[in-house]
Amino acid sequence: MKLVTPLVAAAAGAACAWAFARRLRRQRLEQEAYVALMRGLAEPHKYRDAPVVIVVDVGSSSIRASCFALVAGAEWVVVNGSLQQQHLDSIDVHGEADSAHIAATVERILDQALAFLRATQLTGRIVGVGFSTFAMNVLGVDSKVRRKGAVDSGAHSLQCNLSVVCCEEPATVERVAKWQSLSGFLIGKWTTATQQRSDKCLPISFSEASWMGLLDFRRSQWDARLLELIGMDSAKMPPVADSSVPFSGLNPAFLKRWPELESVPFFLGVADGAAANIGSKCTDAS
Repeated sequence: MKLVTPLVAAAAGAACAWAFARRLRRQRLEQEAYVALMRGLAEPHKYRDAPVVIVVDVGSSSIRASCFALVAGAEWVVVNGSLQQQHLDSIDVHGEADSAHIAATVERILDQALAFLRATQLTGRIVGVGFSTFAMNVLGVDSKVRRKGAVDSGAHSLQCNLSVVCCEEPATVERVAKWQSLSGFLIGKWTTATQQRSDKCLPISFSEASWMGLLDFRRSQWDARLLELIGMDSAKMPPVADSSVPFSGLNPAFLKRWPELESVPFFLGVADGAAANIGSKCTDAS
């Protein structure tokens, strides 16, 4: 019996080591197959040395990301095979969305987009990460930039929804230091940009803000009379900025996860309808 026990233990150890080695080999073969497949689909030689951007679309039915390269003729084209997508019912029957679930899904999609760029050796010239988002979306964050409640959505009734929240959930509103868009919240979560701001809050883009029905677009600022009408403290509204304003500098946790994006600028979101028009080349009166 004394001899059998060590033999059994040794056999079990050998079996575990063999299984582990086999799993590593399978993972390596799968990675090699993925790289070969992606290089075949993407034809990366077409985009070699071209600037590349990653665009994340946070939609109501899915979250996806694609990579675009600036090719000859100053035209941005989608990199073949770069689409990463996860179907997700972002908005529930009450017009609310789980911001934590959306954030985790967006981060996984970005993981996949970067895995694609690594496999195709196109990470050398990533020049930006942009967003389009379902309109409208807004969530409250406290003084430590922690989420307070779900994302509210619904462009046609957002002013009404905020008014109802102010009346029916005053304790929640009291804890809100700033209202944020999804793109501003995510960029603030990933980067050190908020550390450079006294209010610890990133702006909302003009495109996103315009969907709230509370923006005086002639002056590019929040309409004080409308805010007063719905009982909203103007100090809780985020600053407004153009979506071309860059924010960069990943914090340590996300720098470890996405080292290729260390100094790559992130840009605030544009509403999905506006992005669709631009993507369809509908950019002027013609």
